[in-house]
Amino acid sequence: FYVFGRSDGTVSIVGANIFPENIQAILSERSDDAIVTFRLSVSTSDDFSQRLVVDMEHHSEDLLESEAALLSERYRVLLLNGLRRINQDFRDAHDDNPQCADSIVTIHCRRTGPFTTSSGIKNLYIAKT
Repeated sequence: FYVFGRSDGTVSIVGANIFPENIQAILSERSDDAIVTFRLSVSTSDDFSQRLVVDMEHHSEDLLESEAALLSERYRVLLLNGLRRINQDFRDAHDDNPQCADSIVTIHCRRTGPFTTSSGIKNLYIAKT
């Protein structure tokens, strides 16, 4: 018997539930329109440790690899600080094991990477107001 993901897009990492709404709230606090959508998943290493993975679709179709790497680091720090602020379970998990609770954030150009086709992971579209 195998269950793939949760229907609401929530992932669990180190005992903390990370809700798409958490990520959306953190990104909505920013005034830029760089991120179109994102996907949450969990990466499991060979030693069975897990880390939160956040794939983000950038509005640009032609980001340089170096630009994407800089943006990935910037958003990783933004999400880490934001999740520590708004998600008590994540804050506790990060205090217990900072390495496992540190996210892997990857910025993808528009319609590339995991955003080229539909998969079992649900996109969350960010509404800009």
